[in-house]
This record gives sequence, C-alpha cells and structure tokens, in this order.
Amino acid sequence: MTAMRALIPLELVASQKRELLSICIWKITEAEGGKYGTRYKSEAALTAPRSMVAHEHVYQRAKIVTALLKEPHRLEELAQRAVGCVVTREEHKRLTALGVARPELDGWARYEAAQIRVIDCKTGRLIDVAEGECHPRTARSAERELAHRSPKRRT
Repeated sequence: MTAMRALIPLELVASQKRELLSICIWKITEAEGGKYGTRYKSEAALTAPRSMVAHEHVYQRAKIVTALLKEPHRLEELAQRAVGCVVTREEHKRLTALGVARPELDGWARYEAAQIRVIDCKTGRLIDVAEGECHPRTARSAERELAHRSPKRRT
C-alpha cells in the first residue's frame, strides 16, 4: 500500500498512473502465496492441471483503480478488495464475460452469478460467495468429491 500511497499524488500521465496502480493491486493479490498459491481457489481449480488454471481478481482491478483515483482517501478500504482466486481457464472466461455483460457485478457476486464454488484454503472450507460465510464442508471433502469425476489430479 505504500507504493500506491506514493503514486496517487504524483503528476503522471493518467494511463501510466492507472497501469502502475493496477500492477500494485496485482502484486497484493500474489503476496500471500504467489500467482497460484492464493488463499481462494475454485473447487474445479483444486484438481485442474496448472496449465488449465488462471489467477483471477475477485474485485476487478480496473474498478479498484478507478475508485482509488476518484477517492484516494479510501486507499486502505479499497486495497482490501485486492483478492486473488485461482480458477480454471473456463471459469475465468465466464467471470470475464459476466464482468462485461453485467458491469454492476463485482467481487464475490460475479462468482455467485457464474455458479463457481470457492474454497478458502486457509480454513479449508467452502465459502458461500453470496454471504461470504463458510459452509461446514472442508476443502478435502470437496477435493475427494471431485476426484471421482476427474482421473487426472494435479500434484
């Protein structure tokens, strides 16, 4: 957040400032575990090969950047929206299409609309993307459930 705090007041070409803020947000989403080691993963991504997954931004970066530029005093609050989630490439396409078709959707609401089930890998629980709450089912039970459907499992 220090980098974003330093960038916001600088007199830069608007497109460059947007790009730099966007990169900062991307890096925040990778901070905990790298590009594919995010706290959140879709159920399908748990068993997909690495070549078939993508790092997705739960809250769209462009929307966060726009909000930061309009309301820089909300930096800390808006930075909390920098959340990554590993999804399959097919899920990524659905989320992207939803973001275009229904721009009012952002955050976990896009995941709910795309019917993507997400595991909080820190707690091992399936989250209720509509409520942001966890179900009692664990990631291991979700992974076991999916294992019988997919002969290939990522290691």
